[in-house]
Amino acid sequence: MVKFNSKVKLGEGLTSEAYLLDGKFIQLIGRREDAYEIYSDLKANADLLEGKITCVNYPHNMTLIEKGNEFTYGSLIYPIVKGSPLKVEKLSSSELKEVAKKIVEFNKQLHSADIHWDREWAINHEMEKVNRNINLLKDYLSEKEITSLKTYSKVFEKYLKSKENFCITHGDLWEDNLIVNEDNKLTGIIDFGNMAYFLPEVDYASMWNMSKGFVDELIKLSSEDITKESVNLFIMHRELCFFEYALNQAQEEVPCQLEKIVEALSLVENQLHEKCEEKEL
Repeated sequence: MVKFNSKVKLGEGLTSEAYLLDGKFIQLIGRREDAYEIYSDLKANADLLEGKITCVNYPHNMTLIEKGNEFTYGSLIYPIVKGSPLKVEKLSSSELKEVAKKIVEFNKQLHSADIHWDREWAINHEMEKVNRNINLLKDYLSEKEITSLKTYSKVFEKYLKSKENFCITHGDLWEDNLIVNEDNKLTGIIDFGNMAYFLPEVDYASMWNMSKGFVDELIKLSSEDITKESVNLFIMHRELCFFEYALNQAQEEVPCQLEKIVEALSLVENQLHEKCEEKEL
């Protein structure tokens, strides 16, 4: 293994400790048993994308280090994506529009990558998450809200089964994972840990509360097969499926997450109402 002259700790999370090596590389060191498996998936995904993303920098050229005496749960090293996380409040309207254009360009490149996984498995996997989280929420939301979420589950599953344009998606495009340079231009995208075979909407829904009207701007700029209504379905999916994580790993975030779920529910209210009218007919 290459020896580095400097090693500065950046922080730690549930899975890893993160270090900056020689100011040029990020090293993740596993903290728990499943870390090596996660790192293996990250490297495999990065290798799949090699040469397919050209509009921004992203973590690639990864070195996976096996579990052993030095790293009990393995390690992952990759070149740093230079820049700072995007801060919407610091951007002018024109700068934000340029960021939106770059995000749409990235989405088009990523979603058109010739990578195909199991569509049926993906649908079943996502629906299991949706219904599992609805069950967890029964102790936190009103009976009326739970009924609405159950209707949402049916609407969402029907939508997934109706679409054939499944593709590789990032899964977590939000401020912390969008890297800008000193001129506030989007130059990098990081954290592909939620990369999945899903529908394009997922990579628009994650930015719904970044800035008022931002998602509308993204949809307007995009040539992909998405609408405001379909993106709203995925906003609901995102907030609903995050509840399990908050409940098990970040209890302090539960109240805020409940508010987001209720707010997201209001976005799909018309679609759920249409579903109810169909049942009455």
